[in-house]
Amino acid sequence: MSDVRKLARLVVDVALLEAKVGRLEKCAGESGGATYAPPDWTSEDADDQAGWFAELRQWVDEVLVPEYGPLPWLRACWEAHRRCWWELSILQAGWGNAYKRNRPDLDAAITFTDRLLPGVQSRLNECLSPCGGARGCVARVRSVS
Repeated sequence: MSDVRKLARLVVDVALLEAKVGRLEKCAGESGGATYAPPDWTSEDADDQAGWFAELRQWVDEVLVPEYGPLPWLRACWEAHRRCWWELSILQAGWGNAYKRNRPDLDAAITFTDRLLPGVQSRLNECLSPCGGARGCVARVRSVS
């Protein structure tokens, strides 16, 4: 093959690679979003905790229960159990990393569905099983909101 043909072929290959990189960059920009992490419930700032709790309650009411319910392991008294705040916050962050972006992230969605949701379900079922629900709740009711 002549040098001119080799050079022409390289130019075409570079153009194809540039197009692929451009498409990848576009996809990355479209699916981009913030990275979510659960709040630190050990914070002593009552205003921070109240804000986090309001967001968590809203997410549970508007996303978790309607989209993934019914959830027999999530008892009505979950708000009174500090351990539930931690577990549900982890779930909320995982959901945010998967879905709260321009385009859902498949790996994060699989992690949420196959790992986070069953794990939280198991731990909360264990945590709340001795609890009698809202009437016979074993936890001291917390005032956060």
